[in-house]
Amino acid sequence: MEELTIKKTFMQTAGEENKNNKILMYIQGRVTTASSTHLEKNLDEELEKTAVELIILDLSGIEMINSMGIRVILKAYKKAMIMNKKLRIQEPSEAASYVLGLSNLEQLLAK
Repeated sequence: MEELTIKKTFMQTAGEENKNNKILMYIQGRVTTASSTHLEKNLDEELEKTAVELIILDLSGIEMINSMGIRVILKAYKKAMIMNKKLRIQEPSEAASYVLGLSNLEQLLAK
């Protein structure tokens, strides 16, 4: 059984029907040292897509996240900024909110 499941949904900006420029990534499970590479690969793939301008991470399904998971999210955030893209989080679970709060990242990534 996988520790981490990622489901992706592409979204369009109103008035731009042929442009899938947003992606919602629903992350479910445990983000551990072992599973963080799966998350990092998926984030890198989406950031490399030229049309994607915004990645929204739905963290409502996170059961546990460790420091490696936080590192992956922060690395993707910094990469997105360099590429003039945005990475945001929404609906963090209690576990995700606690760890993001400890690292002062919840407010930064919620904007």
